[in-house]
Amino acid sequence: MAHHEGDILPAHSPPLRGRARELAALEDVLRRAATGRGGARVIVGAPGIGKTALLEAAAGSAVSPDGVRVLRACGTPAESALPYAGLHQLLLPLGDLAARVPLRHRTALLPLLDPASDSDPPATLARHAALHALLVAAAREGPTLCCVDAAHDLDRASLDALAFVARRSDVAPLVVLFAADLVGADVAETLADVPWLFLDPVADDAAHRILTDRIGACPHDLSSGILDLAEGNPLALTELAAHVTPAQLSGIDPPPSALPADGRLCRAIRRALDALPAATRRLVCLAALDERLDVSTLDSLDALGGWCRTRLLWLGAGGGGRIPARTARGAKASRWRDSLRDR
Repeated sequence: MAHHEGDILPAHSPPLRGRARELAALEDVLRRAATGRGGARVIVGAPGIGKTALLEAAAGSAVSPDGVRVLRACGTPAESALPYAGLHQLLLPLGDLAARVPLRHRTALLPLLDPASDSDPPATLARHAALHALLVAAAREGPTLCCVDAAHDLDRASLDALAFVARRSDVAPLVVLFAADLVGADVAETLADVPWLFLDPVADDAAHRILTDRIGACPHDLSSGILDLAEGNPLALTELAAHVTPAQLSGIDPPPSALPADGRLCRAIRRALDALPAATRRLVCLAALDERLDVSTLDSLDALGGWCRTRLLWLGAGGGGRIPARTARGAKASRWRDSLRDR
């Protein structure tokens, strides 16, 4: 089978299409860590753009005959208000190692490793330093990769502690990779000092291969309609492909005209909108329905404030020049209408 530039072919999952450059950047961080100098990155992008898939591909590429320890945590809204829930996930495999760090660090780590303990939580700096000492100890046993997915849903105490470690990861073969949506100023500010890797929509040829991976060959009108609607968003392509009907495949019915309203992508968009201030949310809705509204117009609205304006442009344009390029180019406003309903 011919391989295309930008494709990554894991053994037991659909190929990661169009992300060779981004994966190479992460592999470079991992290679430097193998020589003793670690690092950190924040994978940032719009909902559905492929942050988790890239994070998993990086973890897969880190596996070597010499052994790379991979520690994982994933933020979830259900645990975002539980202090240290994320660290509890990440540190579970390191319970035995904690016994070999200095006593002052063991004492600080105990509430994180055993939430049922009666120990009083240590001061923030002591707790962060203890976490750093534990992860450095793990890395000195062998290269260690910490994968933190959905960092925007991580509890704040865990995010602060992991950002502290990430800023000091260059002292050992330790790599910390975050994947995050920018759904709030606090997340962006916490991770501001860690280098970011932005994910843009995949190129047209990669998008076409993603679609073909999932439904095979299909009528030109159908593939064109889906590709036009998804605009290079891998999750949009995946969800649209999953909802293709036999009548659409046979060319009897027209292609879909909107994303599945109950799909993961629409739910993520609704959550992102709900996190915005009311005035900014109204402007996002306007941007999705009025193709005449462009970035320069929004950028002039000083009343939004710097962060709100940046978040609006991120949701609407994703780094492009005109808001409609990601939301509503003409009839494509229907793509987002179910997400924007009642907003």
